[in-house]
Amino acid sequence: MIHKLRSLQHLKPKTHWFSRSHGNDGHTKPGFLSRKLGLIKHFWKILITDMLLWAMLAGVIFFVSPESQLGVEFFFGLLFLALVLLIFLITVHKRRSVLITIAVVGLILLRFYKLDTWINLVMLLGLSLTIELLFLVD
Repeated sequence: MIHKLRSLQHLKPKTHWFSRSHGNDGHTKPGFLSRKLGLIKHFWKILITDMLLWAMLAGVIFFVSPESQLGVEFFFGLLFLALVLLIFLITVHKRRSVLITIAVVGLILLRFYKLDTWINLVMLLGLSLTIELLFLVD
């Protein structure tokens, strides 16, 4: 009986998803939770920066004329940065937050220039999904 238990020791996982895992070369690499702790350490900085960006965006909406080209560019730039940080706080994935933000700001830009036909929306969604799938394959 003891011999059978000893023979099953190799089936027991050596590390957990929250601990540091060891590669084949003996070097340690960070586990899932230790990568997330980096975000938690900077959570308040990211949140305060995002709130400042949303406040600046509200100021642009209320105080800048939509007819000025510089105001429109400033609006979309602030919207992009604020959405990237907000979605990053929700998903904790930099690449996905940037892709989602590009798709959302792209949809709003198409709407702004009155190019929001259903085929353009489907193509933008398809392009976003294709890019995400390309990154998942690697």
